[in-house]
Amino acid sequence: MEACQKGDAEAVSHLLRTGRGCSASQQDPHYRNGSSPLIEAARTGSLETCRILLEHGAPWNAIDKDGKCAGNYASDLGHQSLVNYLVDVAVTAELLLGASIRTEMSTTYTSKEATKPIVDIGTGSRCGGPVEHEPCTKSDFLSRDVCYVDGDKLLDGDGDAVMMEWERPLMRAHASVIMGGSGTSATGKVSVMNVGFGMGIIDSILQEEQFSPALHVIVEAHPGVYAQMIKDGWDKKPNVRIVYGKCRFSSFCVLFTNMPRYYYGCVSLLACFYFLSKIF
Repeated sequence: MEACQKGDAEAVSHLLRTGRGCSASQQDPHYRNGSSPLIEAARTGSLETCRILLEHGAPWNAIDKDGKCAGNYASDLGHQSLVNYLVDVAVTAELLLGASIRTEMSTTYTSKEATKPIVDIGTGSRCGGPVEHEPCTKSDFLSRDVCYVDGDKLLDGDGDAVMMEWERPLMRAHASVIMGGSGTSATGKVSVMNVGFGMGIIDSILQEEQFSPALHVIVEAHPGVYAQMIKDGWDKKPNVRIVYGKCRFSSFCVLFTNMPRYYYGCVSLLACFYFLSKIF
């Protein structure tokens, strides 16, 4: 931990290579509020130390007792290059995890010995079908409370992160790409649908003057998140339409979603809707 606190990449690398009882994933609940080696390295802004720790298995999303991860501390302390690096690591890890889950689900479905039921997303009845019909791993998510903490994170009923403020740079990059750098197109202002409000990071960015879509539809099914949206006045914004409940897709120029990792079964289906919506 001391080497991580100093951002001493050479010392950290040596300790991890030689073993000596050190682990990149160690996390002592009694040490600095449950900190981790990656969190300590992120405080210093040492990208190289963080890279070494991640290569040796440090979890990028480990949080301390304040619910903060390495990305939060890097962002709070102004280490922007490290924030960008951690965002890249997080996106890669999440995409690989999603691909792994989808592969496992496909294997389970195609196996003759498979006993895991497949559930039709429209009727809720058991049936055969593609992996997109597989239920999520937190099927009770919508019936459980969520918690907004310190204005920079949204946690689910298990204390797992649904969304965190340090994702904002990634969301801004998303907004720039999906809106083509501005809210204009050959036919004028575009329409956009975001599935899943969370902390409203992407929606706040889309409301900025350089984007400002003609129609901004936000679909949110969680009652706690929906209540927060109303409290914050999102239903009063002139170009915003809130759909409370499950979504129905129509002719939108852009469809955006940033779902928690336990909804990966839906990602490929939503990607298809995204590309279809771009055609219309």
